[in-house]
Order: sequence, then structure tokens, then C-alpha cells
Amino acid sequence: LDEPGLVGGLRSDLPLPGDQVVDVLSGALAAIEAGAVTGVHVCGPADWRLITQAGPRVLSMPVGAEVTASAGALSAFLERGGWVAWGAVPTDGPLGETNARYWRQLSAQWCELVQNGCDPVLLRRQALVTPVCGLALHDVTQAEHVFVLARELSEKIHDQVTGIRLSVGA
Repeated sequence: LDEPGLVGGLRSDLPLPGDQVVDVLSGALAAIEAGAVTGVHVCGPADWRLITQAGPRVLSMPVGAEVTASAGALSAFLERGGWVAWGAVPTDGPLGETNARYWRQLSAQWCELVQNGCDPVLLRRQALVTPVCGLALHDVTQAEHVFVLARELSEKIHDQVTGIRLSVGA
């Protein structure tokens, strides 16, 4: 579910209190979970604690979405088997030829989360890499480049997870 209305967290000017937002969101997720893996995408800072209470299997958020404040909820979400789709490759401007900058940004986000209690192995093992937002305004060549960068970043994460498993004997 794409929920742009949840950007900025649950502000006082929203028409529904937090518990009702969770109820509405969990109802929408329940309606589709029999035929799909459920997830919630929010294109910016949000109250991820409340979103995880709605019961999605996947959270989709841009890197830098101020998730550190919800590190405890994110940690519990990962421990329950949830996955995070990290919007790591921008779609709103020029792209570089390599994913180095996006890797640094994602790594910095993960370091903050680990410092606030998240398991570094779960962060990597249960991570998906995606573009930050949609690609409708991009031509085919640009869209392909975004996906190449996302794939390369995903492969880097996979290699790290494999290295961690080998180093700890898992």
C-alpha cells in the first residue's frame, strides 16, 4: 500500500488519531494478505512504530526517512521476520555511474540503527533495495540505470551477509 498521507508522522492536524490509523491500515492489509505479501510504502519520515503495529510484512521507506527514532519498533519488526525495502537509489535527479554514494548513505542509516539497538545482521539479511519512488517520469534508459544501481547495491549487501555468516560460522 502506498500511503503518502503518513509522511511526517502522525501530526496533530490529521483527521484520525493514531489507533484509528492503525485500524484502517491493518484492515486494508488484511483484505489483501491472502493473495499477496503485504507492505506499506511511505515516501518520507513517518511514525514507523504505528505502521509496524498495522502488521505489514514489508516496510518500504527511503534511506534517510528519519527511522532512527523508531529503531526499537524496527528492531522488533525485523525480529518477527519483517523485511525492509530501502529506497536507496534516488529517482528525482541525476544519478552517478556507481552506487558508492548510495551505499554510504544506506550504511550510515544502518549504523545509526545499530547504535540504537537494531541487529546488524537482520538489517542486512532482511533488506531489499529499491528506487526511492516511482519511475513513471523516466525514459527506459534512465529507469534501467536506476535498476542496475539498485541491483549492484543489493549484491553488495548480499556479499556482506554471506561474509558475516562465514566469519561467525553460521
